[in-house]
Amino acid sequence: MWKINLLRVDKLKVHIGCKRCVKSYVMNVSGQWLNESQCRKRCTKCSSILDLNIKPMLCHKNSTMLLCKLNVNKGYIKDVLDGTTMIATCDGCGCETVMPPLRRKVRVEKTCISCNTKLALSIHDFIIDDPQAMLEQEKMKKTLNKNKKGIMHHILTKGEELPNRKYIVLEKVIIYNIVKIP
Repeated sequence: MWKINLLRVDKLKVHIGCKRCVKSYVMNVSGQWLNESQCRKRCTKCSSILDLNIKPMLCHKNSTMLLCKLNVNKGYIKDVLDGTTMIATCDGCGCETVMPPLRRKVRVEKTCISCNTKLALSIHDFIIDDPQAMLEQEKMKKTLNKNKKGIMHHILTKGEELPNRKYIVLEKVIIYNIVKIP
């Protein structure tokens, strides 16, 4: 941030994934207007309703750079997309100016409306801090490794003993002898 006193979200473009299936959607929410602070979409694959709410926060140079809090229902946040706009407050006169759409690692500049001071902003990366969503994503990855009958079967390697079975290895041919345990 250069010559910017306060920063807040104007419009946020978020990439949301459905928890029930692997389909993902782009949702736009506004941190400035109350009627645009909530967005709902119905998943075309599983028909669940994805719900996103934004709670904007003021960000300044000495803060933790937390822009907003997002509440997601029946979905998880994958990424914040380019094209997000911010409202910057001038350091000199205190006038608010809407910055051009942001892109990662690109410096965005605009002059203040009242005092013509150049305001500049550069965002290197958006960090999404949601430990609950990370756990749910790991669970989804584990369920994707299952087939329709249950957990995938054990894959045998050369020289590994079979469960409840005895076998004899002859060069490249394996002969199985099933033994019933009394």
